[in-house]
Amino acid sequence: MNGIVAVADLMERTPLNPEQMRYLGVMRASSTSLIGIIDDVLDLAKVEAGKLQIESVPFDLSETIRNAVDIFEGRAREKGLELIVRIDPRLPRAISGDPTRLTQVVSNLVSNAIKFTELGVVSVSCAERTQGDQRKLRIEVRDTGIGISPDALKRVFSAFAQEDESITRRFGGTGLGLTISHQLVELMGGTLDVISVPGHGSTFWFELPLVAQPDIVAETAPTAETYSGSILLVEDNDVNRFVAGSMLKCLGFVVHDAADGQAAVTAATQRRFDLILMDIQMPVLDGIAATRQIREMERERGLAPTPILALSANVVAEYRHNCTQAGMNGFLSKPFRKGTCGVRLKST
Repeated sequence: MNGIVAVADLMERTPLNPEQMRYLGVMRASSTSLIGIIDDVLDLAKVEAGKLQIESVPFDLSETIRNAVDIFEGRAREKGLELIVRIDPRLPRAISGDPTRLTQVVSNLVSNAIKFTELGVVSVSCAERTQGDQRKLRIEVRDTGIGISPDALKRVFSAFAQEDESITRRFGGTGLGLTISHQLVELMGGTLDVISVPGHGSTFWFELPLVAQPDIVAETAPTAETYSGSILLVEDNDVNRFVAGSMLKCLGFVVHDAADGQAAVTAATQRRFDLILMDIQMPVLDGIAATRQIREMERERGLAPTPILALSANVVAEYRHNCTQAGMNGFLSKPFRKGTCGVRLKST
């Protein structure tokens, strides 16, 4: 599925007639929907197995919330809905938490709100609530949709639950989004609940511990014209290697590739690269072991460390720790999409 989504991105850059663009749109929407279902099932399995880890890192709260909501502007506009975001200016800009999981919860709630609303407004509000000496972040997603019956409210956070079969047929979906959101909020130390009146809409709200951090200094994103440099792309999957390589070349990079970690070590020993993109799970030699060998070679030769970014569909805390310990500098999550390759490099 990663390959299908990424190749669709590449196709969009080529000349297409209107009919082909429609086909491409259907393919992208269908594959994105399927990836969402797969991700939901995998996340649910991780939660039930106790394997899903929650991070605690500083991040920009306002930017995270707005980015999570912005991706639904097109869907809301198509349905004639007003999509509103209200963030209390008194909230700290930078807080500590898991921005990926917060985005996932907000996205699930906004997606559901739009799905079940035919007329009116979907609004997202963020504010601080004080409970004793504890500060809490409260986020509400309110809609003017069909609402939820009292009986359905009792099982709204149960896996694969929909209000009734007619709702399932009309609106589709697996019913996993709310289940996973509920569990994620609990893992983050919070509470998720809903208030709803049939025919008058619903308000899903959740509260999380609010831990303020020093403000984050925003960085200006580079333009496409600034991209240059040589990249070693290490990826054992032929489709992923083709897709990532094609996107990087479109951005102006010179791309060399390796199909396993040992080949990457050999390439890095023979010449210098501006950046190495290293897959984690590979045959012969995995990405973490390969990174260790490259770092050892650089130390022996007195060379400056080459930036190495991990490529993985599982950028979770355990992977981050192991990659960092091996000497990696950062992470890129699969699948490769437009905008993923936002790395500023200069030819050397």
